[in-house]
Amino acid sequence: MLDSRLGPTHGSEVASARNVNVKQRVSERERQGTSERPPAADIKCASGSSLLRGSSFIRAPQRTSIFFGNAKCYDFLPESPSQALPGCRLGTGRCELRIKEAMSSLRSSPAPTKVFRGHAYDVMSLAFIGDAHLASGDVKGNLRLWNISELETTSQKLTHGGESILGLRSCGGITSGGILSHGRDGRILEWEYGKSGELTELGEVCTGLAEGFCKFDVYSTEGKTRFSYLAAAESERSTSIGIYAGSGDQVASLTQREKSWGMCTALQFHDEYNLVSGHEDGRLRLWDLRAGSAVAEESISDEPIFALARHPVDGTFVCGGASSDVVSFKIASNEFSRLQAAILRNPGVSQMCFRSDGRILVVACWDGGVRVFGTKSGKDGQLRALASLRYHEAMVHCCAAHGVGGLFASSGDDRRIALWDVYAGKMSNV
Repeated sequence: MLDSRLGPTHGSEVASARNVNVKQRVSERERQGTSERPPAADIKCASGSSLLRGSSFIRAPQRTSIFFGNAKCYDFLPESPSQALPGCRLGTGRCELRIKEAMSSLRSSPAPTKVFRGHAYDVMSLAFIGDAHLASGDVKGNLRLWNISELETTSQKLTHGGESILGLRSCGGITSGGILSHGRDGRILEWEYGKSGELTELGEVCTGLAEGFCKFDVYSTEGKTRFSYLAAAESERSTSIGIYAGSGDQVASLTQREKSWGMCTALQFHDEYNLVSGHEDGRLRLWDLRAGSAVAEESISDEPIFALARHPVDGTFVCGGASSDVVSFKIASNEFSRLQAAILRNPGVSQMCFRSDGRILVVACWDGGVRVFGTKSGKDGQLRALASLRYHEAMVHCCAAHGVGGLFASSGDDRRIALWDVYAGKMSNV
């Protein structure tokens, strides 16, 4: 019912609108595994009643799920200030929804250009393979290869003993393209795909790795399709790091000096001879692979670091984790130096990736959002916020950038893979 203090009542005009629940609006294409860009719609709640009527506001009793189009944007509990929408005024048991202020960001957040559906379990990893394919892995070991242009799955494999696929990377195969998959069964497997897109397992690259959640990383020499070195956490508690050559032979083992460092939670090569690692204690370490020891460290946060990304052009880094900080830094003369910082509205970063030219940074967040930053320094030295993309209904675990243009993908606990184009539509502030 409308509050007379907030605007004119509409009487019979305020009627129940159709429910925009996703399950009831699945098209034939969605049932086949994909969907095109969802149509625009009024802002509605899960019960189907409209929340948007001109400039007026509607009181929402008790817990409410709010939708924009066919995407659930918020689970809203009016009694809890921490879960209130921005711009809302709390009342006893109900909340006055300030439509113009609280929902304007939802109106300007673009929808995905495409949505791939097909995974029955939470998606944990993504990687673009060549120009035409996207690989995805879920928490139950299902590896899928998608044809981007034809909007279909070209191959599906159950692998890693049904354990979660932590990471996926493109690599050179024997006769065509190749994929590396890292599972929580402690193995990294190599896959080949031909022109038809069918996956073929080539064998194990390395085994006996940590059964944790630290993603592996690879270093590739310019001009070569196959990786030169691979780094992955090993040992039961992820307290050491194994370095492997492209042949699969282990060439080094990096061991922590102190137990207080905790688990290794993120890895990123700096160059052929240096590796950056993030740890449970919120610190970064720089490893000299030739010496086999850590030569520098930097405290970033009191919380674990889960994500690292290297700028493909200037070699700077960005990191994030369980805190709300996204920090960029550079390495010179074996020393860390902070450059910029951005503070997210909600804490938690799962993964981040740069566009091929390094001018765009995509951040997968725990709150279900996907943040897009420009890497040029903004006001007060912060990363420049370009967009806050709202489509996923739950935590976003992974993101991946296409090698050409502004296309990137994101997915997580809602099991849907969203393809975004950063140049399409108006982008809202973070």
